[in-house]
Amino acid sequence: MNERKPLRVLIGILVIIVVLFSWSWLGNPNRGVISAWKKAGVGCLAAHENAGQHIHQHLFIRVDGKEEGIPANTGIVQGCMAEVHVHGNDDELHVESVDPTKKITLGQFMTVYGKPLARDGYRVTLKVDAVPSEKLGDLILADGQTIELDYESITPDAKK
Repeated sequence: MNERKPLRVLIGILVIIVVLFSWSWLGNPNRGVISAWKKAGVGCLAAHENAGQHIHQHLFIRVDGKEEGIPANTGIVQGCMAEVHVHGNDDELHVESVDPTKKITLGQFMTVYGKPLARDGYRVTLKVDAVPSEKLGDLILADGQTIELDYESITPDAKK
């Protein structure tokens, strides 16, 4: 009997460790959001350290001519900073990754933002550095870009 006691203690300790690590993930109210980001190919960073890539773009979104500001801390939740995120209310995107060759798209940012690129009832146009583009969700975010997304309501008059 005495020979099995250390084995039981070891198993008990392992079970406690597994439960503690699982508890932090299961107890995280943002795990659904983080899972959606990961499904879209956007990883999490614990902090800014070890970034092999850190580039910036400006994204301006207009709906029927009115600016739709991107809220501060978009893409930043408890325990995770998405590889594409926003810090302030300045519409500046930050693409950061430990992989210096990682490509992040506008569509991936929109997943992090929590808004669809195509919106019901709207026609969307995209300009990159003032040049019209058809890439939309496939647009690869590059350093220094100015990106404009314009959403225009579709009305009976607009269909003529």
